[in-house]
Amino acid sequence: MSVRGFDLDPGICREGRASGGMSETGFGPSWTFLMDGRSATVEWNGGVAALMPRPEHLSERVLGYAIHTNRELGLMLRGLKPLAMFADGHGHFPDVVLRYLRMFDRHVEMGMFVRREYVEISSNARRPLHVILYAAPNEAWRLDAMIELRLQGEWSVEHERTEGELLGYADWQNDIWINRLPNPA
Repeated sequence: MSVRGFDLDPGICREGRASGGMSETGFGPSWTFLMDGRSATVEWNGGVAALMPRPEHLSERVLGYAIHTNRELGLMLRGLKPLAMFADGHGHFPDVVLRYLRMFDRHVEMGMFVRREYVEISSNARRPLHVILYAAPNEAWRLDAMIELRLQGEWSVEHERTEGELLGYADWQNDIWINRLPNPA
């Protein structure tokens, strides 16, 4: 979840003053944090919320749109994102990500999401990559499409565009993202 240039990272930062109420989604409390003189409203389904600065090159101010990172669950619950993807070295997901995945898994148990996971093995990677995907049931076709895309071999600009489309980014957002790549074709 991202708020005004901060990424929400549960369980790390316990500073800041918070006042609460119900979130706009109704799934949990909403807090207003005052951190470094900046305030932000954050939704959280329990536990401790924390804010981490987002790298400037990925900020909404620079890109012109907010990337989905750390906002996947809220976007999917509101029907604004059809597919979420998480990847890290096999057995190396940080605890904060594992907690976030458990929040997704609760919705899988309720039938709101479908989950698929697999391990990518690449000769140029240090370790196998564990990939976990979530989709709304009516968007489950995206799970297989993403897996097929990621296993096609050498990555290209068209792969990048298709990945963005599968994840729910608009064409204009994909255009901006691709034009910021080191060597867009």
